[in-house]
Amino acid sequence: MKLDRRAFIKFAVGTVAGVHLTPLPWKLIDDIAIWTQNWPWVPRLAKYADLDYVNGLCTMCEGGCGVKVRLADKKKSIKVEGAEGAPVNQGGVCPLGAAGPQYEYSLARFQSPLRRIGARGSGAFAKITWTEALQEVSKRLAELREQGQAHTVAMVSGRRHTVSRVLAQRFMQAYGSPNLIDMPSLAASREFADQAQFGRPDAVGYDLENSDFILSFGCGLIEGWGSPVRSIKVFSAGRGKKKVKFVQIDNRASLTASKADRWLAVAPGSEAALALGLAHVIIKGGLYDQAFVADNTFGFEEFKAMVLQEYDPGKVSALTGLPASDIIALAKEFAQAPQAVAIAGKGKGDMPTPVYEIMAVQALNALVGAVNRPGGVIVKKDLPLADWPEFSPDDVAKEGLAAPRLDQALSERHPLSGSLLNNFAAAVDSGSFYPVNLLIVDRANPAYFGADPAAFRSALDKVPFIVSVSGMADDTSVYADIVLPECANFEGPVDVVNPPTLPYPLFGYAEPVLAKPYFDTKPAGDIYIGLAKALGESIQAALPFKDYRQAVMAAAKGLLDSGRGRIAKPDQESDLDFGKGQPAQAFDSEIAFFGALAKGNFWFDDSFTYGSLEGAFQTASGRFEFLSQNLKAALAGYLSSQGNRALIELGVTRSQEQVFMPHYEPYLPPAGDKAFPLLLMPVEQFKLVNSSYGNAPYLTKLLEDITLKGKDLVVEINPTTAAYMGLKEGDNAWLQTPKGKLAVKIHLFHGARPDVVYAPLGLGHAAFDLYLRGKGVNPMEIVEATADPLSGQALWWGTRANMTKV
Repeated sequence: MKLDRRAFIKFAVGTVAGVHLTPLPWKLIDDIAIWTQNWPWVPRLAKYADLDYVNGLCTMCEGGCGVKVRLADKKKSIKVEGAEGAPVNQGGVCPLGAAGPQYEYSLARFQSPLRRIGARGSGAFAKITWTEALQEVSKRLAELREQGQAHTVAMVSGRRHTVSRVLAQRFMQAYGSPNLIDMPSLAASREFADQAQFGRPDAVGYDLENSDFILSFGCGLIEGWGSPVRSIKVFSAGRGKKKVKFVQIDNRASLTASKADRWLAVAPGSEAALALGLAHVIIKGGLYDQAFVADNTFGFEEFKAMVLQEYDPGKVSALTGLPASDIIALAKEFAQAPQAVAIAGKGKGDMPTPVYEIMAVQALNALVGAVNRPGGVIVKKDLPLADWPEFSPDDVAKEGLAAPRLDQALSERHPLSGSLLNNFAAAVDSGSFYPVNLLIVDRANPAYFGADPAAFRSALDKVPFIVSVSGMADDTSVYADIVLPECANFEGPVDVVNPPTLPYPLFGYAEPVLAKPYFDTKPAGDIYIGLAKALGESIQAALPFKDYRQAVMAAAKGLLDSGRGRIAKPDQESDLDFGKGQPAQAFDSEIAFFGALAKGNFWFDDSFTYGSLEGAFQTASGRFEFLSQNLKAALAGYLSSQGNRALIELGVTRSQEQVFMPHYEPYLPPAGDKAFPLLLMPVEQFKLVNSSYGNAPYLTKLLEDITLKGKDLVVEINPTTAAYMGLKEGDNAWLQTPKGKLAVKIHLFHGARPDVVYAPLGLGHAAFDLYLRGKGVNPMEIVEATADPLSGQALWWGTRANMTKV
């Protein structure tokens, strides 16, 4: 089919706009009083209930928002608002945060520890006590250690940016298992790229508030990218008095694309080529910051030679579908903007992105000198948390930790990749490696979300004993043999460590909002501390804390000892003023510091000196690296042992030197298969949650019928493509790939790229409650993932597909 660019770019703004941005949370709050009156779990309030507000943290995502929770009689949460003094969200709240009370009272919550009594996956459990649950789990863990099988215990974790994640990691190290597997995410891709170019993972944030030109390569700033409320506020502010130019590079007319100053509809998978095409124009025209490049970068001459030879606008035009004149104009505009920044990472942040693509975008920032300057990329100062007491693994743990990881991460092939869930599921399912005798699933839902949920469910059948540390009956926790339910958002002490994309270090802590948990649950940190105590001194030494609160305080003492930063004032308007060098806040004692932190919820250090690059780059050269010496050293053994085969596996089709530089490699399956003429791309939406929480009832209620029609998932397809395939608006159709087929409805959308079908992520659950279970289908069930050549992470937004009318 011929690409009709005019038809592609033409789309109805009203279709895309819908309900979004600031009015939505208030709409949701209003719905509590209307739509929920027949819900059996909604708190019944006395006529003269004692109503007040308590400050806390929202942990529904890792964005680091401070909230005010309205309580009735100090034990029933009925409303959530943003805390005015919170540095990140500054009084704002997103729909997921506003939904906090619905998760609190959800019918999908586990109300106590449970033991499975029915078939795997049936969700049939019997209530047991915490003593019984911890004893049964610790007994099985102890038996495996005694048998020299510590390495056959594995954990899949969905936690990031929290002390609980660190406790889980230390538990696994002390126990003796190398198999702590993180859920796939943009964060892992970004950390890999940061290691390659800046010398350490999670090195950078973005000074978006001070940017005057934001060039976004697929980032869903309105859909919830980074810290959602912050991103939305930046976008909204740019539409007001502070004029900011937003350019969105996206193959679909997403909500962010529809609101940008300019949307450039590139061919799927060609983003790295476009970034390098822009670099070509900037370098050839002498538009780059020559002083910055000369003094603060490494490998520029090699990068320059490659870019000038291979990425001229004509070649890039053929790859991206954009006119060469548009590429040239965009490059000049970006290079000449005083405070421009380029950002990368698809969707909301749950989807991995090719590492070379992120590196190519960061190369643009380096070319124009947008590192540690106002509105640019900021190399974050460290977060000075105190180290916990050192511990020495015992002989059993040392032997277990010496075993190879099941996911092949941190290996010769993938030395900088911390986790590869796709490899883990395949290894367990095939039985080609050693078995997993006990699996802990920690606030994660890999039986629903990931590169191949069916393969993970099949792998679960091979595991004799499964433990779920989760508060919700999600698609994975219903397979557990023992459920150890964690507290909900407002029931226990909570923390947040360095939320993503912030340009400054931040640590948040809050005491429980409620006087006591609504159900018989525990903080996840207390669960791991309890298991460590039950397993004996050698493991307890790694988690030597009375409880999770003490562990957090031990880490947070480093903030006080650093003499840096200050505590937020939650009931006042935020005084965050990044880059202005505010003085540190003094405290007389630890008690005063921790008391202020618990009430203010956030320690942050927004003092920063623009222009200073001292210590910014922890690379071998001490500079930003266009040609990554870190990658070169890490992959040396693999390249030496595998030779040309290594280049083939890495996807590098030219010289070996390009392995260490950002470049474009095609990773999407080529067109030409008549049986599957389309490309299936799962997409994230603002009001759909992919995490282990699932969608709250009133978020699902607010979905338009162009996303969910009754119980049918609605997919987007371009009218030209639909006509060619004999499909029209509202048709029931089969969406089919080589892996299987799903029943969907058709929505004709001019913002959909021809020959691509877009399927929303977040529906199609087999678990949770009656308000979510069985609504729509999950496109991940039929996705065929490819592996990112550099990191090995699964990339799943490019599967050959077909649509046929039912």
